[in-house]
Amino acid sequence: MSNIEIKNKNKYNNLNFIKQLSVKEILEIDGYVRYNCDISASEEDIKIIEKEFNNLKRDKYALENTQRHRAYSNAIILPWLNNKIVWLPVIIEEGEELSIYDQGNNNPEHTEVRYFNAISQESKDTKLLNDLIISDFKNTIGLNMSSPIFVGVHFVNTFCDNSKRQGVASPDTLHQDGEPFTFAHLVSVAMIMLMVE
Repeated sequence: MSNIEIKNKNKYNNLNFIKQLSVKEILEIDGYVRYNCDISASEEDIKIIEKEFNNLKRDKYALENTQRHRAYSNAIILPWLNNKIVWLPVIIEEGEELSIYDQGNNNPEHTEVRYFNAISQESKDTKLLNDLIISDFKNTIGLNMSSPIFVGVHFVNTFCDNSKRQGVASPDTLHQDGEPFTFAHLVSVAMIMLMVE
């Protein structure tokens, strides 16, 4: 069982009951859950994903004075074919592979369709990424399993290289992207020392 952090322990009768709940059950009760994902990964897959994160291009939609780098790709899961993942085709513009992202009216800063740099095929082919997607999918509730399930995957790297150039989300507040479920996985974190003169 995954290592699960319960935010609202008052909802539950006793600690033994909490230990018996799955990620999916807590998500259904609370609407959110924080847990450690039980996915094993090869060293090769980890290196591929880390390399992609370290080489993400700047998000052209980020505010000029911020540091946000991003790649995005979309796929569909076919539940009736043993949860097969099919990555959707990319668009090629000026030699760049792009994926379409449309939040509808869920982001007041970006109401138009955006075209993000696509996640590399090498990363999309890793067992690690595909296992994470299916693990997340299996923790969702209330989806129609007789239809294709749309999946959007963001690789986002935010950082601060000085006090005037921050790494922030868009919008830089708690917000919903419009999908019924969002799963966030921390790939890495690093402390950077800034010299102030």
